[in-house]
Amino acid sequence: MTGINRETGAALEGWPHVLQSLIDVWTTPKGTRVMLRDYGCDLIGLIDRPAGRDTVLEVIMAAMDAESWEPRFRIKQCEITAAGADGAFSFLFSGIYYPRGHLGDFSVYEPRDNVLVRLA
Repeated sequence: MTGINRETGAALEGWPHVLQSLIDVWTTPKGTRVMLRDYGCDLIGLIDRPAGRDTVLEVIMAAMDAESWEPRFRIKQCEITAAGADGAFSFLFSGIYYPRGHLGDFSVYEPRDNVLVRLA
């Protein structure tokens, strides 16, 4: 599957396209996409909440919910590595990348370990 890099406009495919897709889901609040009201996740709404155990669990669950919109990746492990006063989160996650998952073919896969993403 080929897409467009949202920062440069260049063609984007493979793992970089999947990573961009995951970030897009994480940073899109549910209910904001016309015709796709369920698209996105509740992560943005959790940013300003007190960083207690319950909130950390909700953040991780919201991050893992993104895989329902990205069939080419399954998150196996996710942890918050930083949560700053500025509202930014850093995630370290691992999982399985399925290059042909968007076609329903999960026979080819590659592990992706320790991927660090910062959401500001």
